[in-house]
Order: sequence, then C-alpha cells, then structure tokens
Amino acid sequence: MTYKLAKQLKEAGFPQEMKYGDLCFYNEKEYIHTGGGHREAGGRLEGFYYNKGQTCCNDDDNLHFISIYDDLVVKIPTLSKLIEYCGYNFGALIYRFQDQNIGWVYECISGNTKTQGKTPKEAVARLWLQLNESKRDTTTRKD
Repeated sequence: MTYKLAKQLKEAGFPQEMKYGDLCFYNEKEYIHTGGGHREAGGRLEGFYYNKGQTCCNDDDNLHFISIYDDLVVKIPTLSKLIEYCGYNFGALIYRFQDQNIGWVYECISGNTKTQGKTPKEAVARLWLQLNESKRDTTTRKD
C-alpha cells in the first residue's frame, strides 16, 4: 500500500489503533510496531517502531521511539481489517485482465460500486473510501 492511500484512509476516519506487529508509515517511511512502550511525563503511551526489513536492535539506526499519537504515524491496515470494516458492503474481490494497456488488476465489487488496484489491499481500501465517502460529505441535502 502506498503512503498516499494509507493517508487517505486515515483522513477519512479509518481506525488507527496500533498493536504489536502492525505496519505503519512515519514520515512516509514504513515501520513495524513492536509493542512495548511506556508512558512519558505527559501521560501518553509511546511505542517502539523498527524500520521494516531491518533486524531489531542491532544498531542505533534501527530503533525508533515514536509516539503512537504522533500525527505523522499512518497505519497500514491489513487486507482482513479492510474487508472487516467494509462490513456487509463487501461483495467480491477478483483478479482479472483489464485490457492491453493496463494489464491485470484486482477489482473489488459492492453492488454497483467497483474499485480497482494493483494489489488486493489497494482495491479494498478504495472500496472502503467510496463506501465512506457519504460520511465525509459535509454538504446538506435539501429535499
């Protein structure tokens, strides 16, 4: 998942709670939450994050101490969580050939709504964004 798409999810209200093993972006770089943490003087829970793909604690560059409340932390949801939060609106996820120019894509279907992505996560994330678009719409409907 790209940082841009994960940030769109966050801005649209996708849950951001972090647990051990969750992936996130911090300053647009991918990290893994390793649990642990403690409460700072301000009473906020802090968490340890490591650069994804690095071994933990082998040098100072791998260990990062980031507040889970930092606005720069953007959760990367799992495919199963994306599907769960789509709820009963999730219809199907298929892998199909689009055309000669685009090639193979993942397509997520919910009623008349179809979204696409290069990965299953992207397709379902875009579906969640579309399903929740009406919640973000601040215009008032006049009947």
